Amino acid sequence: MFKKIFSLLLIMVMLFTGCTDKGVSTSKENSNKEISTISDIVYKKNSADCEVYIKENGKYESYYVLTENYNDSGCVLLLRKFLIDENIAFNSEDFPVSLYENSILDNFLEKEFINVFDEDFKNKLQEVEIDTIKKEFIRSAFPETTIIKRRIFALSFTELGLSKSSTEPVEGKKLSFFPDGDSRIAYKSNGKASTWWTRTSHTWQTYLACGFSPDGTLSAGEVTMENGVRPAFCLPSDTKIVKSEVEGKEVYVVE
Repeated sequence: MFKKIFSLLLIMVMLFTGCTDKGVSTSKENSNKEISTISDIVYKKNSADCEVYIKENGKYESYYVLTENYNDSGCVLLLRKFLIDENIAFNSEDFPVSLYENSILDNFLEKEFINVFDEDFKNKLQEVEIDTIKKEFIRSAFPETTIIKRRIFALSFTELGLSKSSTEPVEGKKLSFFPDGDSRIAYKSNGKASTWWTRTSHTWQTYLACGFSPDGTLSAGEVTMENGVRPAFCLPSDTKIVKSEVEGKEVYVVE
């Protein structure tokens, strides 16, 4: 009888302390998991530290690691923390239409901004499928989308957490990183909040595209206006990261 009671008490103690048969807490094992790849710091997995630093023109810049398996690509999505210093028009006065594909904004990111990275990092960039409006649905209610492939791109109205609308196409899926207006406020490197573009057309007029104001509210601007740009791209989920000191603090950097 005593042996039975002792066995029951031992089992209860093990359950209460969260021990496995090896005498180690399962939760402790998870909390002590070694961080070695970029997928280990994806937002929500480790929301307190979802930043990684990447070199642009030899200088480290911070990126948020937003989600894994972006658009079923198996890749991790990153977004630049700060707007780039240069403001860019969505499209030109010669073609003042809010069609993202081959727009000034699209071409700038895919053909010019990409050159801030060295050749080794460029080879890490993954070409992924993104949704964007079909040309024939510019200035149409409930516009339809098509798929294009890009290595660097702007996020969409939908991905930035906005609800379905009759004047904006549904492009991709909502990202949990953007629950409210405050989360959509973007800053220049000098700390000043600024307007910035999405890749989404506002189909009330052919010349309007969606962006965000300095206070994080949605706005529609003429495509010839120059606004801030926040590049996004995807990396393989097994991309190696290491701890390193950048500007006096210990951070994760892409190897």
